[in-house]
Amino acid sequence: MFNPQNAYVQSQVMTQKPEKLVLLVFEEIRKALRRSLVALRRKELEAAHKDLVRAQDLLGELSAALDPEYEISIAMGQLYDYLSQRILAANISKNPQDIEEVLPFIEELKDTWSAAIEHVSR
Repeated sequence: MFNPQNAYVQSQVMTQKPEKLVLLVFEEIRKALRRSLVALRRKELEAAHKDLVRAQDLLGELSAALDPEYEISIAMGQLYDYLSQRILAANISKNPQDIEEVLPFIEELKDTWSAAIEHVSR
């Protein structure tokens, strides 16, 4: 069945430059983590689990896209692994504080990536 929202999202993804896609992925991770916080506070464990797994999957995609030829990629891969492990711990513990630990890292990465794109675009 045709879903206009899915078609719109697919169109957005397919027409973006790679650097913008990374920014979109960070934003989706941030959204998933925020939704999981709300869900945990409401004791909606299944919804929290779904969003935490989504955040982990997206971090995995970012990690897989890293080019190991560059030294920074190794460091970023280690950071993504750490964040993914913390999200896994949050999913096991169902403790909002574990998510609150990860969220600032994701927001900082998103903001830094956004600033880098803006700087290069000048």
